[in-house]
Amino acid sequence: LIIPYLEDHIALGLNLSFTHEAFASGISIKRGAELAIDEINEQNRLEKKLILLTRSHNGFPSIGLENLETFSKDDSILAVIGGMHSPVILKERNKVNDLKIPYLIPWAAATPIVAKENPYIFRFSVRDSDAGSLLIKKALSFGPKVSLLLENTGWGKSNLKSIKSALKNSKDADISEIHWFDWGKKDFSEILKKTKESKVDAIIYVGNSPEGTHLIKQAVLDKINLPIISHWGITGGLFWHQTKNFLDKIDLRFLVTKYLFEYQDHPNFRKLTDSYSKKYQITSDSHTPAFYGTVHTYELIKILFLALEKSKSADRDMVVKYLRNMGHYNGYTRKFTNIFNHPSRGQEALNINDITFGKYDQHGNIKLDGNKE
Repeated sequence: LIIPYLEDHIALGLNLSFTHEAFASGISIKRGAELAIDEINEQNRLEKKLILLTRSHNGFPSIGLENLETFSKDDSILAVIGGMHSPVILKERNKVNDLKIPYLIPWAAATPIVAKENPYIFRFSVRDSDAGSLLIKKALSFGPKVSLLLENTGWGKSNLKSIKSALKNSKDADISEIHWFDWGKKDFSEILKKTKESKVDAIIYVGNSPEGTHLIKQAVLDKINLPIISHWGITGGLFWHQTKNFLDKIDLRFLVTKYLFEYQDHPNFRKLTDSYSKKYQITSDSHTPAFYGTVHTYELIKILFLALEKSKSADRDMVVKYLRNMGHYNGYTRKFTNIFNHPSRGQEALNINDITFGKYDQHGNIKLDGNKE
């Protein structure tokens, strides 16, 4: 299927979700793509214009697979950008290989997404083998007894594996209990009751926005005065909007990428944030949804653009070859060496040193944990 009006364009496909639990992530990723594409087109360094085509899978792997098939049949589409749902992308990996289409990951964190057997997948995001280690380290800073609340998916299981691996060298730590929950769970009262009775020192939560919303509200209602250390999945939906009146009553912190704070005064990064504010009419007291999703996507597309320039061709295999052999990349976030050809990480751009913890400020924007807001 070749769409005639795209013959003079190179297209990128978005394969993600804008549903309730993924709204902020979907918007942030889409905006990152739009900003990068605007900048590349303004520079006029390509013979063809870049455009963006979007298909939503609503969190369903079967629809994600259908979207991939549709994108791959259009020769004008150079690459696909995924969303926040690790379970969807985990189901898509074999299909990506079959279709031989570059797949860029700016959010989804499940460790197995990037592997030697998936040479077409490139990630600029957190991975759970790093996330789990940081989650347990932060939780143990409050005491040796930790309770785990994990969603019952490949993403939750990936985090459990990395948390257990991080605990191998810790003699004093104790995972007091592990609670699994399915998507759509609304009542956390029984889990929180058991957690309180176990006298744990902290709770680790790995789940998305809808379930996280119910957890926080229930914890405040039940006066659970325990720190909750969360993966960044909660920031992908409407979590802040629905919990903002509860957050001052509970100690919640979650994973973020460091550059949001360390690079905000860098001229290039300031240019990006200024472009964002102008394009989307953002003021100092506006709510900016999950901004790191925007920056991760922006970086990925700029890297893809460099590979496209070097290959001098919109041939997918040629672009993948140059992506895999990308040397130095002076990004808007930091300088990278062998960004997708690292001896230990392979096609992972970020590492554990890029990750820290954040909190929400009064406007729902993410600030570094410990910063005065």
